[in-house]
Amino acid sequence: MTDSVIISTYSPLLHQIAFRLLRCKADAEDVVHETLVKWMESNQQKIRDTKAYLIRSVTNNCFTHLEKNRQNRITSLPEEGQKGFLSFFSEINFSGFDLDQQLKGAFDVLHTRLEPMERAIYLLRTAFDVDYKELSAMFDRNADHCRQLFSRANKKLAMPEISLKGIPAPAGLLESFKRACHAGNPSELVHDLKAAINKQRSKVAA
Repeated sequence: MTDSVIISTYSPLLHQIAFRLLRCKADAEDVVHETLVKWMESNQQKIRDTKAYLIRSVTNNCFTHLEKNRQNRITSLPEEGQKGFLSFFSEINFSGFDLDQQLKGAFDVLHTRLEPMERAIYLLRTAFDVDYKELSAMFDRNADHCRQLFSRANKKLAMPEISLKGIPAPAGLLESFKRACHAGNPSELVHDLKAAINKQRSKVAA
């Protein structure tokens, strides 16, 4: 299919995904436009599944957009109002098949592009506003190192996506993330993230 046919075919789906995640028509249109522009500028011959690629890309771009908005709000909102990202996920009905697939796609991106420690820091900072002091205590890393890991994760996720490698993210991690969002308590998620980190360490040591 030509670029114009692909755009006309998948744009409605991409707009639906972006609007569901961002809940703002203008922001959704901007993210979809950005996603399609990056896709057209990419090496399309290396993309095996265009539809899956576009869904992953628009979902990832939505999460990046939400994080930027959260960072902007932090400077202007009182402390009790700085939980927008978590509140957003708490209101989601994860039983919807399409949305569940979109989130799974986003987690596959995190799983394949980030190391376990980077993924843990990114998820807890982005979705639960865990500060660097708490992250330092959780993972036995100093606060500056946690900041570096978060910055590194953002840079990796912002890099042009060509193709994903590796295996999909374990279903258990996504499920514990969804339960943590609904409960407002990431303790189970932290346990699973630590388990993934320890598993990687074991493989490296073996």
